[in-house]
Amino acid sequence: TAEYLFLINQTESSIPRVNRSSIDRKEELDKQWKQLKSQADDWFSKGLPEYNRKLWEAGVGAVQLK
Repeated sequence: TAEYLFLINQTESSIPRVNRSSIDRKEELDKQWKQLKSQADDWFSKGLPEYNRKLWEAGVGAVQLK
């Protein structure tokens, strides 16, 4: 998120200039984001249920997502 905000700040002005390096950087960040989102989705669908099961077995409760 911080890198996206930095990129936005670099291109923001009274006359916004989006140059090739800004476009390239956004593409790099988008690729990173897709990979990280995929990892998070996998964890939410596979890792979290297992984690919740272990929490219930330990008598702690579970993590809820909204």
